[in-house]
Amino acid sequence: SSPPSDASGHRPAAANSFPLVLKFEEVVYKVKVGQATEGWCTRVVSSACGGGAVTKKNKAAALPPREKTIISGMSGVVRPGEMLAMLGPSGSGKTTLLTALGGRHRHALLSGKITYNGQPFSGAVKRRTGFVTQHDVLYPHLTVSETLWYTALLRLPRALSAGEKRVQAEAVARELGLSKVAHSMVGGVRGVRGLSGGERKRVSIGLEMLVDPSLLLLDEPTSGLDSTTAARIVGTLRRMAAGGGRTVVVTIHQPSSRLYHMFDKVLLLSAEGRPIYYGRAADALSYFASVGFASPLSVNPADLMLDLANGVSPKMPTGLEV
Repeated sequence: SSPPSDASGHRPAAANSFPLVLKFEEVVYKVKVGQATEGWCTRVVSSACGGGAVTKKNKAAALPPREKTIISGMSGVVRPGEMLAMLGPSGSGKTTLLTALGGRHRHALLSGKITYNGQPFSGAVKRRTGFVTQHDVLYPHLTVSETLWYTALLRLPRALSAGEKRVQAEAVARELGLSKVAHSMVGGVRGVRGLSGGERKRVSIGLEMLVDPSLLLLDEPTSGLDSTTAARIVGTLRRMAAGGGRTVVVTIHQPSSRLYHMFDKVLLLSAEGRPIYYGRAADALSYFASVGFASPLSVNPADLMLDLANGVSPKMPTGLEV
């Protein structure tokens, strides 16, 4: 059953009307490195020199671009009500994979299979997907209420009346515990006092919750927040998944043990963008123990996993590679 309201004013997450199963199989993501043609500056200089000068730089520019693999072999399933954490060192491809799962794979070569209820990405899936970027993009001089209200006017279907859109905006504010700061300016720039970092992050999540997403993707939502605020944010996402039947995928850099155990599943990426572990978060320590990397039960699983992803063995002093 859904959790009751807590002291901060959070309400139980409303059940989503369109549950979505996200499945990705052997996903490989590449980008092209280098340019296939000369840049405009090179062409201008060449033209000024009579067009006949050939340099090493020109020759390199004429070569076909190389392909660089960012992630490879990524597979997993996230069902309604589940929350997946993607862990890995900086540069391991967490955001890249999240971007691919959200259908935002322009200027890259994507292979493998990503399905949503067994179907490929489509306009219908896009309308049911919320994507929260790492950096909050908000207007500092608007209040929380105005931010949600104007976004509702722009993003919700025309079939809804202005009154219905306002009701939806107010419901989202209540669900995210933003009612008490509804008339506070967002702030975030010099000279404009406003919300705390955690409150701004909840506003960013609220903008995506307005469309009642079946799939919610978040890029490092706890970055820059203190441990208590981070726990509140992840707890909010936990309610949205378990209580609302939503599919939630989160990239997170170095979660505390408290945060780690809020997730149902974990996907660990190596520094080279390859999968090391995918499965239940609660089973990670026993899995690594079974392959020779035992650790005390008191250890934060995320710390062990990130050490392994960076090539550091828990059996050796920190800094010695496997």
